[in-house]
Amino acid sequence: MIALPRRLALLGALTLLLPLQQAVAAEHPLDVIVLLDMQPHRSPADRLFATNMDGTARVNRGVRADLNACLLRNVTVPDDLKSVNEQSWGYANLAKRLTLQKRADLLDIEKSYATAGAPGADKALQQILEAALRKQAPDLRVNLANCGGGPRGRTVGNTLGYKNWEVDDLYEDLVAIPRVLLPYVQDLPRYAKAAAGSYSKSLLISFDSLPAQAQANVAATQAAADLETRYAQLAASDDRTQVAALVRSARALPQFGGEISYCATGDTESALLLGYRSLGLDMLAPSSVEQINRSRSRISFGRNTTFESLNDIFVAITTGKQSCSVVVGTAKQVVDLRTALASQRDSAQGAQFGALLPLDESRDRYARGLNQGYENFAQLSFARAIGGGGAALAQLRTYGVQSLPDYQREAAAMQASGHTADISATAVLTYLQDLKDGQQRGLGVLAQRDARLLQARREREQLDKSRREARAAYEKQYPYEAVISCGIEQRHQALVPCFMSDGLNSHIEITNGPAYALYQPWELHKLGNETAGEGLVIALSNSFKLNIQNVDERLVLRLVVRETASGRVVYEKAAARFGVIRYSNGP
Repeated sequence: MIALPRRLALLGALTLLLPLQQAVAAEHPLDVIVLLDMQPHRSPADRLFATNMDGTARVNRGVRADLNACLLRNVTVPDDLKSVNEQSWGYANLAKRLTLQKRADLLDIEKSYATAGAPGADKALQQILEAALRKQAPDLRVNLANCGGGPRGRTVGNTLGYKNWEVDDLYEDLVAIPRVLLPYVQDLPRYAKAAAGSYSKSLLISFDSLPAQAQANVAATQAAADLETRYAQLAASDDRTQVAALVRSARALPQFGGEISYCATGDTESALLLGYRSLGLDMLAPSSVEQINRSRSRISFGRNTTFESLNDIFVAITTGKQSCSVVVGTAKQVVDLRTALASQRDSAQGAQFGALLPLDESRDRYARGLNQGYENFAQLSFARAIGGGGAALAQLRTYGVQSLPDYQREAAAMQASGHTADISATAVLTYLQDLKDGQQRGLGVLAQRDARLLQARREREQLDKSRREARAAYEKQYPYEAVISCGIEQRHQALVPCFMSDGLNSHIEITNGPAYALYQPWELHKLGNETAGEGLVIALSNSFKLNIQNVDERLVLRLVVRETASGRVVYEKAAARFGVIRYSNGP
């Protein structure tokens, strides 16, 4: 037998899931030894794995993100074992040896894993291996399905028994061997060359890490089967209490990502479509969501499209006019559509049923998704019925009004009291506040209303008085206003061009009361507000001086001085290019 390097050398090469000491102590016959293709025929920069200072291997982040892993599975036994000799393929000799030694457990390794509590160990191994390697390369994917031997991976026969172990470019990236099979695999004639060359390093996946993941996969498979059954039951009864969906891109999303578009028939309530859309990736099975998260696929959510009928959706999908990643409707619609698409292989490939969502929950999701303060669809319907919004409902709740019947009762009481005939949300809220304030002050609701209106009138009158006094004080301080405009046909366009054009600059020189200043074109905003269509408005005291000059060839600079109180124009003059306007008032 061709001996592998000592056990410590094998396990010490790279142990991802257990420290070396624990790995040796916890040795299990169904541990998985994963041989790494170190690709000695490639340049170091192009190899899948690099070598650390201590001789261990690590993922080379500069290479492709997909690795092909082959799990050595059941051993195929030739029909005629007597014909097997030393010149036969390695797998035939292996099969003969295991048969003669009555090692049925090694011939049916899948059953051995299942018996030990890890059914479907190959899928669990892929997930664990991928998670471990991603600690070094976050975007990496491990593909058991891309080994060339079909979706269940290569067998001992076509991996170790053929050219793969002799020709470098046919090596698999990873080869996973159950520990119990390793001594037998080492006897294969081609193994020595591979172990000394490409597969010179390895890692250990402890068996203890497989059962939990395998059982989770079994549970996910059962959950999918239960969902299929549930859909069939709901479709048979034409159930209308659940929102259903056909997710056509379910299998593609974890690997390729992409945009998710939604389709429904025109009679599907928009709240149901949008409520279901709010599920996002939660419409998929948890295992699919986990796979998407692991793959870091980029997912985006596209538009919603409605069709007149389910048949129109079918035609749009089968003709390629619409992708309809997710079709939302009743369970019967979804089941009927998948059945119809089954006759179109490309259209039905990868389609899965989405999570069922009760109608009420879908509507509630829609209401909350509006982000207007609605906790559920009932509150949204209530707000729409009274012409209010989420804020109005929040105010009404402070008065104990929780529903439309509550609101209608208070509105009727308001009208009966003679408070007002208006039943809008604003009117009812005002009535309820008057009722509350009146009770606190010992007044009836009408007396409180009148007191409130009187107080409001007094406050308005006081406000108006304050505004008049402030305006009078302003007009006394600034009895004049200057309006400087720049434009064509007495229509102001923009002020700066009249003061900065063709490399020439001008300015505004102003004395306003005792204050003097000169403003460059880029400082004009400091003088006041430039109003569209009018110009720059400058507040002026009783005594002022203005000096401005136009430097633009096409635009006309204009100055208008008017009384602040009456708006009466006391001076107006315009100037073309290089024209100067000067005006003063007072000493």
